[in-house]
Amino acid sequence: MKIKIFTLAGAFGLIALVAPRAVRADSNVYFSITLTYNGLNTCGPSGTSLCSETSAISFEWDNTTNAYVSGSATVTGSGVLGSMTLYSPPSYGTQDGQPIVSLITSDAAGDLVYVTITESAGGLALGSYTATSSTTYPLPALSVQAFLTCGSIGDTCELNYTGSASGAVPISQAAAFGTGTGTVQPVGVKPPPHWLGFNQILRMIVAGPITPAPGTPVEATVGFVDLNGNAIGPAPTPLTINPGQFVSVDFSANQYIKTLGPRIAVVPVLTILPNPNAVPGAPPANVQASIEVFDAILALGTLFNAVPSFPPNPCFALSCSSNPVLVPQGLAGGQSLRITAVGYPPDPCVATLSFADNNGNPLGGSDPVNLQPGTGSYFDLDAATLGLSAGQRAEVLPVVTLAPPVGAAAGPPIGSACQVSVEAFDHLTGRTTTYQSAVLQ
Repeated sequence: MKIKIFTLAGAFGLIALVAPRAVRADSNVYFSITLTYNGLNTCGPSGTSLCSETSAISFEWDNTTNAYVSGSATVTGSGVLGSMTLYSPPSYGTQDGQPIVSLITSDAAGDLVYVTITESAGGLALGSYTATSSTTYPLPALSVQAFLTCGSIGDTCELNYTGSASGAVPISQAAAFGTGTGTVQPVGVKPPPHWLGFNQILRMIVAGPITPAPGTPVEATVGFVDLNGNAIGPAPTPLTINPGQFVSVDFSANQYIKTLGPRIAVVPVLTILPNPNAVPGAPPANVQASIEVFDAILALGTLFNAVPSFPPNPCFALSCSSNPVLVPQGLAGGQSLRITAVGYPPDPCVATLSFADNNGNPLGGSDPVNLQPGTGSYFDLDAATLGLSAGQRAEVLPVVTLAPPVGAAAGPPIGSACQVSVEAFDHLTGRTTTYQSAVLQ
């Protein structure tokens, strides 16, 4: 059915959703750093530059339990000493009363790098971390101490870095210390609390990411907590999102509320785990999520909001701007989804409007539009097209595919920019039940 429309299209990578550990909001962080060790001698074909070894270290840390998330570490190395691996996983401890996280990496020759990361109250603090050569505790806040010791007498490490066998050189020797900067950042999408009453369901819909490349596995955990961070609701079963797909996880208020009147606060928690196949030191993949509250009997949505991708990703799906993008939205029997598009000054909106299901398959045709700045059009998807009757429901992705820039008679190429809104409305009353908007350019 043609009318005039707005929507968003996206390419999504593979994401596996697995049952979470005890879930707490804001509990997990992601540490990453690249360290460089400069040697004492010259190396390489030219014979004029100092020997150098670089290692990249990243892992996920649970600040709630002050513990390493098993299997999340990635360690690589390049240079004279070659590749490195994790010798001893990150662990919590204290040094002269200072809370620290420590780990050890090694190469094939048995050369070891001892890494110490300073902690703050509550675990690893968010922010930038700088490598330090200090050996006096307490170490500076937000700092990393990393030093190299050699595995055997006369090996490459000893000859080119420390000048003597392991243990014979005090760690105050600057040549053995790593230099570099790192970061600690949150992991996952952090939606706000939502309140539910009797016969209401909260649905969290997850789509993405576009990085890493489609087909590369990415793991995540999805769960729900109360206002005190305690896990509530059923533990989700493992789910997989293939490229172009999205999945949803439900929380039913009736599990805790049996009559009209009482309410329960629910905080969805989506934690993205580090990707073992990603570029070393790269942050976890981004995802886009939306949350909808709907009636368990009528299936009509009563609340809808998009959750910003985290970490922020300005190029999610086909939009490459700092503006939000469209996310999957619920459609119930007796309703239509309407995409409205307007040319966003000073550019026209040249795009194709359409809808897709959770597997990325087109729904209800498409509508090409060419709208001058300030003028608009809309396009509808009727629930009856999907065979939905009263009380039935489906999640639908609005898709707006922008046309590529075209050449102009004079000046730079003309791009396409569309101001878009998507609403679900009731056929009988004409009232809008859920709404989202975005600017795509």
